[in-house]
Amino acid sequence: MGMHPLSRISYFSRLTEPELAGLESRLVEKRFAKGETLFQEGDPATGLWIMKSGRVSILRSPLNGMTLLTEAFRDGEVFCPLPLLDGKPYPCTATAATDCVMWYMPASDFLAVMRRSAP
Repeated sequence: MGMHPLSRISYFSRLTEPELAGLESRLVEKRFAKGETLFQEGDPATGLWIMKSGRVSILRSPLNGMTLLTEAFRDGEVFCPLPLLDGKPYPCTATAATDCVMWYMPASDFLAVMRRSAP
């Protein structure tokens, strides 16, 4: 049997196969067209985003009003998890750089997994 795709994500690497399967059942698949916004800087962090396919750009608006591209994410990557852990709003805007398929996990599920899998 091959390695579960979610086990490649550091947050989930300590979970067993049955735990990963249970986790996968809580993921919601969301689709975004190129140019569509997933969330905006200042929005409350409501869940964990995992890139299933496509590419997402992360933009920040510093005080001078210019928008900066700070990161771009690809298949299998998690992005902007910190606001879920510190309770602060998103510090950036995430926009689909291509047509994207995302996995979304509600914050309550993600935090429960983090509590169970802590060393």
